[in-house]
Amino acid sequence: MDGELQTLRVQPQAASRYRVGLGLELADISLLSMAAGRARLEVNQRVVSVLYHAQDEQTLHLAFTGSGTLQVTNLVATAAATGEQDAGGLVAAPMHGVLLSLPVAEGDSVSAGDTVAILEAMKMQQAIAAPIAGRVIRIRAAAGDQLGAAEPILEIEPAA
Repeated sequence: MDGELQTLRVQPQAASRYRVGLGLELADISLLSMAAGRARLEVNQRVVSVLYHAQDEQTLHLAFTGSGTLQVTNLVATAAATGEQDAGGLVAAPMHGVLLSLPVAEGDSVSAGDTVAILEAMKMQQAIAAPIAGRVIRIRAAAGDQLGAAEPILEIEPAA
């Protein structure tokens, strides 16, 4: 994974507790303490020490004791800051909720306004529409996932 871009799914569970997914692997992470560039985390019931540095509001560098380093970038915040979401590249959850279904797959062509995801929040379903016409190039969430507001669902490559 050296230099390779990986997408982590971070789902808040409770105060200072998160479920983090990379592909099919899941980890339960709790923030135990944090001060002066150091943090103690419990990762799947194992305590680890981490050095951290915030490069900017979207990028965090982590150094795990004895395990190497990791750069974490909030792609949703980056896309919002650059206007990418308005250009249609990234479709994100408009609110917290459970992703009920994805009626599209990678490679599918969509028209602006087509339903590309259905989210349930507070027992109400909300259809999420494609903001532009194009091709679905990446699915970032799966049916049944608990999503936070602005969490990525899929990416659309604009039609030529």
